[in-house]
Amino acid sequence: MDIKKCMDELEINALGKFEKIKINTQVGIAKKISKKDQIILKVPPDAVPTNPNKPCKYAKTYVCNDISKDPYTTFLLGIMSTALFDSQDSPMFKALLESELGSDYVQGYGYDFSTRQGTFTIGLNGISEKDDKKVEETILKTLKKLVETGFDKALLESALHQFEIRNKEVKENYGLMLISSMIPFTLHSQDPLIPLKLNEFIDMLRTQLAKDEPVFQDLITKYLLENTNYVRILTVPDSEFMLNLNEKEAKSLLEMKEKLTEESSVKINEETKELLVVQNKEQNVDLLPTLKVEDIEKMEKSVNYSQEVVVGGMPVKYIIQPTNGISYIRLKTNIYDLPVELRGLLPMYRGLINSLGTEKHSYNEFDIIKDLYTVAGITSSYISRSENDTIDRHSEQFVMKIAFLDRNIDNAFEILTEFLTQLRFDEYEHITNLIQRSVKGRTQDLLDSGTNYGSSLASSSLTSAANSYESLEILKHDCNLAAQLMNAISGTKILDDILLKLKQIHSFILNKSHLEFLVHTSEEKNQDLISERLSFLENSLKHTYPNFEDLRPPSEYPKFDPFVYQAYFTLPIQVNYIVEAFMGTHYDSEDYPVLKILCEIMSMKSLLKEVREKGGAYGAGAKVDSALGTIVLSSFRDPNTLKTFNAFEKSIIEFCEGRFTDRDIDEGKLGVFSKIDKPVAVYDKGIDKFLYKIDLEMKQRYRERLIGVNREKIIEVAKKYLEEPLQKGLSSKVIFGMEDVNKKELRDAGWKVQAPIEVISNKQ
Repeated sequence: MDIKKCMDELEINALGKFEKIKINTQVGIAKKISKKDQIILKVPPDAVPTNPNKPCKYAKTYVCNDISKDPYTTFLLGIMSTALFDSQDSPMFKALLESELGSDYVQGYGYDFSTRQGTFTIGLNGISEKDDKKVEETILKTLKKLVETGFDKALLESALHQFEIRNKEVKENYGLMLISSMIPFTLHSQDPLIPLKLNEFIDMLRTQLAKDEPVFQDLITKYLLENTNYVRILTVPDSEFMLNLNEKEAKSLLEMKEKLTEESSVKINEETKELLVVQNKEQNVDLLPTLKVEDIEKMEKSVNYSQEVVVGGMPVKYIIQPTNGISYIRLKTNIYDLPVELRGLLPMYRGLINSLGTEKHSYNEFDIIKDLYTVAGITSSYISRSENDTIDRHSEQFVMKIAFLDRNIDNAFEILTEFLTQLRFDEYEHITNLIQRSVKGRTQDLLDSGTNYGSSLASSSLTSAANSYESLEILKHDCNLAAQLMNAISGTKILDDILLKLKQIHSFILNKSHLEFLVHTSEEKNQDLISERLSFLENSLKHTYPNFEDLRPPSEYPKFDPFVYQAYFTLPIQVNYIVEAFMGTHYDSEDYPVLKILCEIMSMKSLLKEVREKGGAYGAGAKVDSALGTIVLSSFRDPNTLKTFNAFEKSIIEFCEGRFTDRDIDEGKLGVFSKIDKPVAVYDKGIDKFLYKIDLEMKQRYRERLIGVNREKIIEVAKKYLEEPLQKGLSSKVIFGMEDVNKKELRDAGWKVQAPIEVISNKQ
């Protein structure tokens, strides 16, 4: 297509015949909220009520500044929001969460400048219905006290540091994030480059603070305490909410049917048939511009270690990258042989440790110190992954990461050493509060994360890697503990054994024979500085933990036997999350690249059409995961239940019969490579080799196999990994779905039907 010729034709024959008119595109100022009565909204109950006495949510939102007029005020309100909420030493954290008035902040709390008039929201989840006035009184009391005393200087410095880090850290989507931050200002006739003036704004603020100007006191007074343009909302769960909603929708549908004339009914039926014809018709994708497979880079890009050394007996690897003056240190340790009695608590350990205090500092103080000198304290993750040459074995690792501006290297290592050697596991009240808040947040996520939980649960019956830390089982464990703590007269007795085990996990992880470090930094001179400090760290660990240098004997993990799992979990929702899982293969298998292409084509071709366009689901897809050794077909927010499995089967048969084109294969390859070759954050480059033992040779082999995928191979793996297991009944199925379902029909079909926090473990 000749684009210029086409545009010229449009200009001459269409656009050129119109005259340009002036219109006002400025977004108007919203009307001031006149009604000050609290709005009470009835909502569905939580999926798992963690505290039946505190099921409500309260929020108060103020309409603040016009961002098109004063960007500096927008910056100040952002800093104020961070200082007010985001640390364990923040005023609102102490007043609202530490006091156990609520379980967590409401979603969307703090300052938001995405609209012309910025808004500031303060609110709580997990409150008693009768405590709404108490919550508001506490909020106002806290704000008034801040006007009198101002923010703690260390708290403001930590907020400024975190603000600087957020704008300095080079992530994989750094450019997109930067452009996105410009959009609100661009839309409202401001300079789009305002987000780039961060240093200028910080200097202005420091100058004002040095003069003891009441910057934030004035903001609190103007935009919060004396601002009458606000709305207050209290949400109250209604056990009959879904029933009433369904009845209302059924009544509305019946009324519409009764109003339909015979002529209208006929027309609707005809249009429905026409829609089905269009949905079944192959679209002419040749009209769309596209890349070609020939455009794919043939060689895998290498990221090499700039230096490999051994510090105090611990391997340390360095990678030089343009990190914008930030260094990243990862600590990796093997946890495959973590004792059975400790394994169930590893996820809790991971969730708690970055919020605990030390022997030297309380958790509030330590939080401020971490915010002052690191990116986000010490973050952590655990990795359960099939070996690269088999799915019959897997590895398990625990990873900690600390990041810091190069100028803060000494402070960062003091923090890391204190964290690893002096962490306190005896702050009973604080830890109880953390557990309750964590469980509350995760159970609320059930309503929107059914596909994730379903995928984890279905996959866990098929491979040892997927079975080792199954997310729903973890949630059940933590829910049970939270319930015990809530109902116990004294939580100390219950926690004693738990906290002792958490301390044992901490000691187990810090075993010299299993520790390795990976460092991303921007300058070679930092390598020697970091190695020197790692040597001091090794010495501190050796003196703190008597068994630090002991060699742990290798241990065998119990043999895993795959089994089939089929369960339906009821939730207070109107849609379903549907998952079917099959056993897959490992990373270095010749079949894995073919399965990647197959799943990509299935997602964009047959599943999109059958499950989303025809079935009405919000989304659907297929995914193969070499880490877990599984293949998962899933749908998201699906109005159907068992019918969707028929759509999955239809899609599988379609590929086994070769009903796809060479163009589909090319599109599949381009889709897979768009993910492989997408930008990677500088601090993640080279991580595959360190964490997953995937070296350049293995990645190049995988790349070449992807490019070489053809029709015959796709048909072969579709039959081997999907059709044959399906015919033998070897797939696992999980649905997180609506309560209003024919449970008898499901049970008669062999399904377990239960609430999510009941019998959810499928360990045998």
